[in-house]
Amino acid sequence: MSVSRVNYLSESEINEILDVWAFGSRIATINADVKLRYSSRRQAIRALEDIANMEDIKANRIYYKLQNAVSNPNGHPYLAGRGEIDRAANRCLRIEVDLITGVGEAHETHCWIE
Repeated sequence: MSVSRVNYLSESEINEILDVWAFGSRIATINADVKLRYSSRRQAIRALEDIANMEDIKANRIYYKLQNAVSNPNGHPYLAGRGEIDRAANRCLRIEVDLITGVGEAHETHCWIE
């Protein structure tokens, strides 16, 4: 597959790349016709804290979910963060919130890998 590095891709070229899962399917769908739910980074972090039911959440990245064989992303940006439940016991939370809808989830995970 030949992909231009000089010119913008056409819609049909983008669809062709997505159809064959080129580049490890690292192309995200972005929905540009949306309004952010939060007017500040602090408000978005507060949403992470509410989802996790804990304070002092560390926001670490904004990302778009990638399409794969089992997921068809909505094109919304997400804010991810982490919080510590019990560092000595290696128990932390991974939290994410959709920055358009405000819907989020938290999952317990390890704080570090030994």
